[in-house]
Amino acid sequence: MEPSKEIKEKVFKTFRTWEARTYPNTSETSLSDWNIGQYKEVFIISPSGGRRGNYLYFVKDDRCVGFSPAFADIESIYQKFLRADELEKT
Repeated sequence: MEPSKEIKEKVFKTFRTWEARTYPNTSETSLSDWNIGQYKEVFIISPSGGRRGNYLYFVKDDRCVGFSPAFADIESIYQKFLRADELEKT
């Protein structure tokens, strides 16, 4: 199921906050520059349109992580992301 525009905007805001903190010299982008979908309990972000890259992002609550699926399968990265989330909550 496709996330609503409101949810996409919230996810994008979280992503941009993380991206600006992690990569201070990153250029401005807009929601239309990204595809936002859902993968199980997290949102997954990838470049849209003519933009290409081998880097994806998971977003959940106020957390975000970037990764390349070339180095590990998405499910193993997802499980690691969730474990890190659980550790932060304890």
